[in-house]
Amino acid sequence: MAGDPTHRASDADREATADRLRVAAGEGRLTAEELEERLTHAYVAKTLGELATITADLPGPSPAVVRAAPPPELHSWERDRLRRRAASCVSATLVCTVIWAATGAGYFWPLWVLIGTSLPIIIALVQKVFGVDPGDTRAREIEERARRGIHGPR
Repeated sequence: MAGDPTHRASDADREATADRLRVAAGEGRLTAEELEERLTHAYVAKTLGELATITADLPGPSPAVVRAAPPPELHSWERDRLRRRAASCVSATLVCTVIWAATGAGYFWPLWVLIGTSLPIIIALVQKVFGVDPGDTRAREIEERARRGIHGPR
C-alpha cells in the first residue's frame, strides 16, 4: 500500500489488507483469533497508516500466491441455452420421479435420467471454464449481428 500514511483508506485498501491477512492465516502465520482481531481492525481503519500497522509484522505477499481468474462471463445465448437445458433436466427428472413413486417405488431409476440430462449442462460449463470452444459459432454470429444492429439473413 503506497501512499501517505495520513491519507484516508478506501474500501479497496481495507479489502486488500483483509486478503493479505487471510493469506497469512492460510500460511499459518496467524491464529484464528489473531486473524479475527486484525480483520476487525482492518475494516474500521480510517487511514493507510492504520492499515500498515496491522500487517507490519507480516512478510510481503508471497509470489507463489496467485489468484485464480474468475470464470469467463456467459453470453446471453449461452445463459439461455443453459437455462433451457436445466429446465429440460429438471422437468424430465421430475416426471420420471413421479412415475417411479406412483408405480410403487423400488430401485430409484430416475437417477439415470438425471445423470443423462445433466451431462450436457456439466459439459457446457466445463467447456466455458476451461476455454474450450463448443463450436456453436452460429449462435455467436447471431448475437454479434444483433449487437451491431444487423437484422435479417446473412
